[in-house]
Amino acid sequence: MLSLILTYLAVGAIAGVLAGLLGVGGGLVIVPMLVFCFTQQQIPHEHIMHIALGTSMASIMFTSVSSFMAHHKRGAVHWIVVRRIVLGILTGTFIESEVVWYNNEENLGIRFFTIPVEDFAYGFSMIFLSLMLRDKLKTLF
Repeated sequence: MLSLILTYLAVGAIAGVLAGLLGVGGGLVIVPMLVFCFTQQQIPHEHIMHIALGTSMASIMFTSVSSFMAHHKRGAVHWIVVRRIVLGILTGTFIESEVVWYNNEENLGIRFFTIPVEDFAYGFSMIFLSLMLRDKLKTLF
């Protein structure tokens, strides 16, 4: 039991340091580490990836709020950009949550590596669309 607690503390510490230094943590660090921990705990294989993803998302809520508050205090949040990207982020999050929920365990193992590529393509298309509609967007914001 103590080794399990220490393992989870190490996972949190590593993810926290990497999130603070590089802006990565949740999907890139926490999910694989949680999969390892859950495997060691003998959680049924068909549930491990879903539980790891859900646990990672829950932990991201706390780390992102903490990070946001620290950056906002220092004046490092560009609110105009936030207003411009929030709809795309919410849409992408909804789509990914639906995709993840309806995939089986084997597909999620593969999708874990393809989701960042899809997110990049989605983000790039949003930027391209924003540039094309720049004048119309200026009147909205």
